[in-house]
Amino acid sequence: MRRLGSLISALALVVSGCGDDGDDGTNMLVEDASVDTMFGGTDTLGGTDTGGDTTFGDDTVPAPDTGVPPQDTTVTQTSYLCDENLYSETPPSPNASVASAVAAFNASNRVPFIYQSLEARYPIGRYITEQGQLRGAFDNCAEIFLGNASTPVEVMNRLSTVVHECGHSLDLSIGEFGEDTFVFRPDLQLTCKDGDTTDRYGKTFARSLINGDAYAATNPDDFYRDVYMDGDPFNAAFEGGDQGFNSVVEEATQYINSLATDYAFEDQFGGYSTSARDGILTFLWYIERYLKLARESYPGVYQFISGDACYREAVLTVWARAWFYLNLTEGRPALEIDGPTLKPLVLSADLANEIQLLRQAHGCQ
Repeated sequence: MRRLGSLISALALVVSGCGDDGDDGTNMLVEDASVDTMFGGTDTLGGTDTGGDTTFGDDTVPAPDTGVPPQDTTVTQTSYLCDENLYSETPPSPNASVASAVAAFNASNRVPFIYQSLEARYPIGRYITEQGQLRGAFDNCAEIFLGNASTPVEVMNRLSTVVHECGHSLDLSIGEFGEDTFVFRPDLQLTCKDGDTTDRYGKTFARSLINGDAYAATNPDDFYRDVYMDGDPFNAAFEGGDQGFNSVVEEATQYINSLATDYAFEDQFGGYSTSARDGILTFLWYIERYLKLARESYPGVYQFISGDACYREAVLTVWARAWFYLNLTEGRPALEIDGPTLKPLVLSADLANEIQLLRQAHGCQ
C-alpha cells in the first residue's frame, strides 16, 4: 500500500491552497512533500515583491572568468569531502524499544514523547528537534508540524516531518543576516559568513531556472518540482522557486534527516511506503543541475559558489551524508517510491562530474 500527501504542513495548506491533510486517493505517501514555510513554495517573510528589477546572478556578482576556481589545499585526501564513502556518523537504531515512551504518551502534551522516541532511535533527530524548539525561528515547531496526530503510531509516522521542519527552524535561528547556517549534527555545522539570501536578489539565481535545462524532461513526473521549483523568476511576485542556491542546500540538509528518521521508525508504517529516499535523491539531482547551469550560463554565480570554501564544504557534506543514508537504506522498498528512477539520474556521469569539479576546487585530487 502507498499513500500521498499526509505530511503537508497546516500553515502551508492555508497559504498555498493545497488539499486537506490525508490521503488523496492515490494511496501513496510522499515524504515531506510539504510546502515548507520557508524554503518550499510559500514565502512567509515578504508577501509580494513590488520591484520591477529582475536582476540576479551575474547581474549582481562580478564575473571574472578565470577558468578554474581557486583551490583550498588544506583539505586532505582522506576526507569525506573528497570521498563520500569516508563519511560516518552513528546511525539510527530502528530496533530500539520505544515502549516506555508509548506508555507515557500524552496526546495533550506530545513533545516529551517526540524527544523520548527520537532519543531512543535517532538522537541526532532529537537534538535537531529540541534545538529547533528552544531557539528556532518557528514557535513550537514540533507541535505545529505534527498536525492532528493523536496516537503514538500517528506521531511516529510524522516524526520525519517534525525533524525536517525543526531543522529549518534551527538553521534559520543561527547566525546574522546574510549568513547561511547548516546544522548536520551536534558536532558538525557550518555557517557561511558570505551567505546568499533567500530571495531572487541574492548572489545566486532563482532555483526554478533549472526547470529549463535539458535534464528536467528526464523525470516528467517529478513531484517535488511543483512544490519547490514553482513560479516565474521574471515576474513581479515572489514565489518559492525564486529562492537561490542556499535554499536548495538547506532543503537537501533536511531531506537527509527525513530519510534518517523514517529509517528509524520504518516499523511504524503499517505496510505503507514513503518517499524518504526520493526526497534526498531529488535534491541531490537539483544541486548537480544547479551547479551545471551556473557553470555553463552564470559564471559569476558559479565563481561565488565554487570559490567559497564554506559553500563547497556545505555541498560536499550534504553529498557525503546523503550517500551514507542512501547506502544504509538501499533495498528497503518501504522507504522509496521512485527511487529506482531517480538514482540513475543522480549518478549520470555528466551531472556527477559537477561534484568532482567542486571537489577539485576544494583541493581534492
